[in-house]
Amino acid sequence: GLVTSILALGAAIGAYLSGILASRYGRRLSMIIADILTLVGVFLTLFSSTFVMLLGRVVLGFAIGINTSVVPLYIREISPAQLAGITGCFHQFSISVGILSSLLLGWKTPTESDSDYGTSNYWKLMFAVPIIPVSYTHLRAHETGRNLVCRLLLEKKKK
Repeated sequence: GLVTSILALGAAIGAYLSGILASRYGRRLSMIIADILTLVGVFLTLFSSTFVMLLGRVVLGFAIGINTSVVPLYIREISPAQLAGITGCFHQFSISVGILSSLLLGWKTPTESDSDYGTSNYWKLMFAVPIIPVSYTHLRAHETGRNLVCRLLLEKKKK
């Protein structure tokens, strides 16, 4: 229960802070920060210590919260108006495929009735899977034009 629910707490805090992060540092850098947080969170969850694992889940929650807000904003800003709807749908479809994949990975996790229940490290593989998409996702992204214009206007306003 706590391992699952603490992720949601981190996601709520990450989503709350994502607007400030996206406005101050831009969409691209916000996504890269979320990716770094994801990598840190994954590595922390792989440790056997309960406290470190819970800390890793909170860090993963921050990343999820940031990506939940910033990625759709980024997609909308870089998409041509006539493709905005389909790109948003594709993003949501990708999330659904990710959830299905995690459920399928969890399907093979040993249960209490299995002989290797206490000794299996299969759950670590499930927690390590986010490394795959995070390792290449936002590195090739560019900053959105809208965000660059907003930053330029803010800089002129400060002068």
